[in-house]
Amino acid sequence: MKVAMIGLRGLDDGLGGVEKAVREITTRLVKRGVEVTCYCRAGYSSETSYKGVKLKNIKTVNTKHGETMFYALKAICHAIKEDYDIIHIHALASSTLAWLIKIFSNKRIIITIHGLDWQRAKWGRIAKLILKMGETIAVRNANSIICVSLSLQIYFRMRYPGIKFSMIPNGCDNIKKTVLQPPNGLAKKKYILYMGRIVPEKGIHKLILAYKKISTDYPLIIAGPDQHASDYVKYLKSITDDHPKIHFVGSLSGEVKEQYLANSYLFVLPSEIEGLPIALLEAASYAVCPLVSNIPTAVEVLGTKELARGYVCDTGSIKELQTVLELALENEALSNQLGKVVQLHVEKHFNWDRITTQTFSVYKQCLGQ
Repeated sequence: MKVAMIGLRGLDDGLGGVEKAVREITTRLVKRGVEVTCYCRAGYSSETSYKGVKLKNIKTVNTKHGETMFYALKAICHAIKEDYDIIHIHALASSTLAWLIKIFSNKRIIITIHGLDWQRAKWGRIAKLILKMGETIAVRNANSIICVSLSLQIYFRMRYPGIKFSMIPNGCDNIKKTVLQPPNGLAKKKYILYMGRIVPEKGIHKLILAYKKISTDYPLIIAGPDQHASDYVKYLKSITDDHPKIHFVGSLSGEVKEQYLANSYLFVLPSEIEGLPIALLEAASYAVCPLVSNIPTAVEVLGTKELARGYVCDTGSIKELQTVLELALENEALSNQLGKVVQLHVEKHFNWDRITTQTFSVYKQCLGQ
């Protein structure tokens, strides 16, 4: 079985949730005998292989609106000519060109929806329209569509009745057995962490404004990449106003990333839009208590039946976020217990090995095996 993956920047750690998911799944597929080629973007990837996964680095333009479309066009045109059995596209932006595969080849098309990208605040009216078209094109041309959360699956089933949509979630790494020391300058379980992309829909500005209104010795750490979001980063730093306890640490990867996650007291995700947040799953795997906005795709991580696995607040209310932050900081025993409970939950339900098995089953079904 030969599979091409399209829609990612690269396989290095710290690039984003899509890249993390593709890296974890593809390296496991290779061990099962699948020949996998990932089409990466030259600005983020320079290697030609990664743990048995072949990498093809596509040159593209480095602009917010042009980067993905130029990359996707070149990657799909190249993949059409190769002898792949399946072309697996990730995210809606690259899916807008899925019709090219349908017209010019007989390859099977699988599309994974990682979120409703047209809802993101960074896109203008024309970009939102194109991304909405990508959703329709994906449904019309794919042999199989995978949604990474139950909420996304329900949305697509309601919007496109009569079409089957699989639900295969994102995952998290197994619990680390080694004791990781906290990063320099920070004390174990004595800081609040946000980790993810630095973009408006993540609600980081609300977190900063809420944090500035509370009295605490716990610093706020903001970690993550800020590709094509320099204006938003400037805005965040302006409202931070040189606050001595708010620190931007940039994109993290490897052991440094694990140190920040493993030793944080509270992981906060005040996002307005998510697919199924991998950073939240990773924090939970370290028994870090989560505080999330009340959007379905974030609450799903805490469990659909028993919600006592973390704190939840109204995504639109800075005042409520402030109140819940204070509650979490004042109740150390409760917060630590919630972290232990959510750790058991994500370890059981969001396992990369099981996710790979489910993905492999979709491949075999598409090929009639």
